[in-house]
Amino acid sequence: LVEEKIVEEIKRYLPAGKPVFTLQTRYRRLRSFAGHVIELKHQKVGVVCALGNPHQFEAFFKKYFPDVVTVRFFFRDHHHYTAADIGFLESEIKRQNLDYFVTTEKDEAKIRKYAARPQSWAALDIETQIMEEEAWKEYWDRKLNELVGKGH
Repeated sequence: LVEEKIVEEIKRYLPAGKPVFTLQTRYRRLRSFAGHVIELKHQKVGVVCALGNPHQFEAFFKKYFPDVVTVRFFFRDHHHYTAADIGFLESEIKRQNLDYFVTTEKDEAKIRKYAARPQSWAALDIETQIMEEEAWKEYWDRKLNELVGKGH
């Protein structure tokens, strides 16, 4: 999710010879908590997440839904949602005229049990692929063989 020049800058700080593997994150679909695909156009949504970099999640969402207006509801990384948190958020639907809340798959698992209005919630499904897949497999095969050779 970062520019190549940032990846190259990070590599400069690593010890020589350390393998570096990159991942590409792709959008799969926007799915309601009930499992239905949601299409958004010219709507207003609340972006809800508890990530280390919530702005990155919002930017990723906006990349695929550029004409959707977003209202941020960001929590600290690894936040444990409570019924009060979700009650507050769901009260914002009318107050801010929101069509949906959009969250991560990770946050969906924490929010779902408290959602009184699950039809108002959607999760952004993504998939991640290792770009250097063959090198990744070779690296882990080598590491596993080393461990087996040491009797672990």
